Amino acid sequence: MLNPKRGRLEDETGAERVLRAKSFRVLELLLARRGELLAKDELLRNAWPDVIVSDDALSQCISDIRRALGSRGAALLRTVPRRSYVLEEEALASVLPRRAAARHGAATASVAAVFAVITGLGCWRCLPNRMSFP
Repeated sequence: MLNPKRGRLEDETGAERVLRAKSFRVLELLLARRGELLAKDELLRNAWPDVIVSDDALSQCISDIRRALGSRGAALLRTVPRRSYVLEEEALASVLPRRAAARHGAATASVAAVFAVITGLGCWRCLPNRMSFP
C-alpha cells in the first residue's frame, strides 16, 4: 500500500518496504498515470524540479521501486525502451489494496450510521409520551 501521508510503501501485512524519497515520488507519479506511458522528461522534471539529473538517477529509482514491489515488480513496472516506463493497470490493486478496501469500509460505515440516525428519529417520533424540550 502506498501511504503518502507517511511517505512509505507498505506490504499487505503493514511492514514497510524501503523506498528512498525520490523513488517514492517517481512511484507516486507513475501511479497517478497508471496504464499510460509517462515520458522520461516528464518524470525527471516532476521528480527533480529545478535540478538537472541524468537518466541514471531515474533508472536507479525504477530499480528501487521494482525491488520494493517484490517478485512481480518487473511485470508491474514495464520498461518501454528509449521512451520511459509504464505502471501497469493491475498495479493499483497490488500497490493500494488496503486503501481501497478502507475507503469502501468507511463509506459503508457512514451509510449505516446515517440509516441508524434516521431510524432512531423515526422511532422517537412514534413514541406516545415524547418529552418536549423548550
